[in-house]
Amino acid sequence: MVVTLEGFIGYFLAGFVAALATVLFARAVRVKDGFLRYKQVLARPSSVPLGLWEISSSQIISGSPVFHSNTFGRSYDGTTSSGLWECIGPAEFTWQYGIDETIYILEGSAEIEYLGRSFTLRPGDCTHFAARTVARWAVRERVKKSYTLYEPGQVVRKMRRIMRLLGIDGMLAASGK
Repeated sequence: MVVTLEGFIGYFLAGFVAALATVLFARAVRVKDGFLRYKQVLARPSSVPLGLWEISSSQIISGSPVFHSNTFGRSYDGTTSSGLWECIGPAEFTWQYGIDETIYILEGSAEIEYLGRSFTLRPGDCTHFAARTVARWAVRERVKKSYTLYEPGQVVRKMRRIMRLLGIDGMLAASGK
């Protein structure tokens, strides 16, 4: 087998690029050390009880709600988390969403006012709340939900801001789109 100079240079460059990619990947993985330890949490049950959780008294409209919450999962990059949350009422309060949230109601119910709409969530219902919005919750007895919080990303945040500035975000919410 005869190797030409061009062939040698091609093999050398391919090897160099592969070695460089391996070093860069290893460095990136070291930064995200949870990535290397992902197997440590696989198929290992753990108990994460609901703990007492408080909100600012300025958010409470009426009642003396008791809140419990936990976080049972978190992405390795920290942009997504999941958990359980419950409110024991009766109570009315406002909730400011700093990050996108999707919820699924497990028990009880809540009456929600959000983006000009009023609706009731019951077991089996799910909905989504966008970052930088506010909802008013009314819990007559108790509500328990599963939640997932996630960062929408800079592009989505910028598009939402443009829509707000143009005044079309409210129109889309009202139209149900």
